[in-house]
Amino acid sequence: MEKLMISRGKRTQRDISSLKKQLSELRGLFKGKERKSLEGRIELLEDLEKRLYKGLEQIVKREGYPNVQAFQKVYNKAETLIIEYNEELWAWKNQMEQKKENPLEQPKKTSVLEKLHHYQQEGRQQPKRPVKKKSMDRER
Repeated sequence: MEKLMISRGKRTQRDISSLKKQLSELRGLFKGKERKSLEGRIELLEDLEKRLYKGLEQIVKREGYPNVQAFQKVYNKAETLIIEYNEELWAWKNQMEQKKENPLEQPKKTSVLEKLHHYQQEGRQQPKRPVKKKSMDRER
């Protein structure tokens, strides 16, 4: 119901601005009847907008928010968070699909660990000393 009130309120605001634009563009000496009609419709829509806003304000206060603006801030933050979550979920799903398509191209985590152990063993070994060969020239 709240969503319906919000969408109806947005539609009402658009209708009011559209009618005000029509009224500002309405020119001419014999356009008094049309002008009165537009002004009456604008008044009705503005009254409807006020009632919608009061109803929305009551709903928001009933849910524990001090006013509609405070609720709107929370709503906007939540909406941003949901958008970020959906983007991350989409990226994760794409990653999983790529892993299913190319299972051989996946890097092995154990191979990195094996390389680290190999490097560690190499570092722990004593360096081999070169064996000196006796030259044959000395004996002669």
